[in-house]
Amino acid sequence: MGDFMAKKLGLVLSGGGARGAYQAGLLAAINEISEKSGVPFQINFLSGVSAGAINAASVASHCDDLTTGTQNLTKQWSELSFEKVLNLDSLTMSKIGIQWMRELSLGGITGTTPGRALLDTSPLRNLLHENIKFEKIEKNISQDLLTALYITSIDYAKSATTTFVQGKNNLPSWDKGRKKSERTIKVKKNKTGKS
Repeated sequence: MGDFMAKKLGLVLSGGGARGAYQAGLLAAINEISEKSGVPFQINFLSGVSAGAINAASVASHCDDLTTGTQNLTKQWSELSFEKVLNLDSLTMSKIGIQWMRELSLGGITGTTPGRALLDTSPLRNLLHENIKFEKIEKNISQDLLTALYITSIDYAKSATTTFVQGKNNLPSWDKGRKKSERTIKVKKNKTGKS
């Protein structure tokens, strides 16, 4: 397996909103240098958390055309606004506030934990589905344009991480207490084309 791994390039993208924008610019610059120099730029392993996970998934879905992929990514970050990430209207904020008050006041009696989220991020979900072609990730893996995509999520309450792995079947998995991996499963689409 050492020889297999020795010839592969991996990229780890960290979290943080501003870092996500910097990463997009850096990826576009690396791709531009690659094109001008004639040296192919293929990332075999992509890994990310938070904003880095968004960038990693976007690049993974564009391994077949990194020029278009990096251009799209820099465009998304340059046009990003609060409204595209958070629902800040007064009705939504009021609902979240009422939910938190109810759960904080009755949580001890009912055994529920307070509030699932401080803000409504449903616009971000829509933005991601519009701009990342998730179905192309598996296609790029099957065509050997990508070996694996690793997306790490953090459970702050348990101080634990789960890394979701989409990639070749021979990739190692791990379970080290509060750090574990989980293989993704293929989601089949129904007759309407929705998963």
